[in-house]
Amino acid sequence: MGYLQALLGEIKRLLVWWITVAPWESGLRVRFGKKVVVMGPGVHLAIPFADRIFLQSVRMRITDLPLQTITTTDDKCLTIKGQLGYAIEDIFTLYMTLHHAEDTLKDVAAAKIAQYVSTHHSSECAPAAIETYTVEECSLEQYGLTAARVNITDFAFVRTYRLIMKSDGYQSGESLETTCSDRE
Repeated sequence: MGYLQALLGEIKRLLVWWITVAPWESGLRVRFGKKVVVMGPGVHLAIPFADRIFLQSVRMRITDLPLQTITTTDDKCLTIKGQLGYAIEDIFTLYMTLHHAEDTLKDVAAAKIAQYVSTHHSSECAPAAIETYTVEECSLEQYGLTAARVNITDFAFVRTYRLIMKSDGYQSGESLETTCSDRE
């Protein structure tokens, strides 16, 4: 049954010579692996087996930034988490500069946040200052993106404690609760 569906899918692909780009999308058509054309909203010619089509929503996207614990210059630990917002302005530039754009952007923004916090006194580490610095330093325009914004969602100066699971005979992969209850 799977072979029949695949065969019908290929026959359908031969019969469809157009692609529709929605008003909230932008697209790239790559013909024979060489010529790249940006497609705006509307109906466009697409030659089967000759064209590869890439469509992306150009609406605002929000992605969570990882939770980070960073030490300020006065040795205070800041635990911080945020969100990064952006929209695609130039799909050609985006595809030519980034692979796995969302993961790359999260890492770039997290690095800029860490850079700011680690080079400033705790009194200078306000959420608004960190947000402004991160947006300015990330310069997402170089990747064909616009409407960049960073929102700090979690912000606390706290003392952190870390458990090392391999010490005291714990096996990796074993949970602390299981090991403690086994020893009682």
